[in-house]
Amino acid sequence: MTMSAAKTTQSTQSGETRSSAVMAAGTLVSRFLGFAKTWMLGAALGLGSTVNDTFINANNLPNLIFLLVAGGVFNAVLVPQIIKASKGPDRGADYISRLLTLAVLVLLALTALVTLAAPMVIDLTTQGYSPSRNRWP
Repeated sequence: MTMSAAKTTQSTQSGETRSSAVMAAGTLVSRFLGFAKTWMLGAALGLGSTVNDTFINANNLPNLIFLLVAGGVFNAVLVPQIIKASKGPDRGADYISRLLTLAVLVLLALTALVTLAAPMVIDLTTQGYSPSRNRWP
């Protein structure tokens, strides 16, 4: 192996090591910030209170919907279709425009539906609410 090939291999390994260290440090910082956020929310809202339970449920439901949609529809269906459409003469602009219009309309309808059905959604997505804590009519 020549001297320049050895330097290239060494610099590639050094770059990978540095990138791995940055990712590890970012993950560690993220974990500490998440712990601090949880601790502050517990201090601000109170542990085991109705307000805390409501906040946690209201925060987790959109995250759950996003994970289901992003993990399923985006990766399995939309990305391959967008890539296929991008090979067309308009580079997929018409397809993406129609797709975004449809997505906005579906999300608006879903938002209205979930808002109207909020008491039932809370009953489905929570456990341990006693009738005295449940204030739905």
